[in-house]
Amino acid sequence: MQFNYVTSYVEKENTMKLIHTSDWHLGRALHNHKRYDEYEAFLNWLAQLIESEGVDVVLIAGDVFDNSTPSNYAQELRNNRDRSIK
Repeated sequence: MQFNYVTSYVEKENTMKLIHTSDWHLGRALHNHKRYDEYEAFLNWLAQLIESEGVDVVLIAGDVFDNSTPSNYAQELRNNRDRSIK
């Protein structure tokens, strides 16, 4: 699975790198098809991007989970992503 992103910054001293994402909706199904593989691929890609680009801040706007009572697996995906970012 390929994800694309756009970078737009000027390298200066004391520059802070930020990634802004939104509305992950972890745990959402599409036509009764669980999308956990897609979510895992996205979160792995995001963690690699954060490390390779030396990102200082990740801003997540909107919904991380699809509903107020996410499945255990959706929570595990998010928690594992948090642990994989150094």
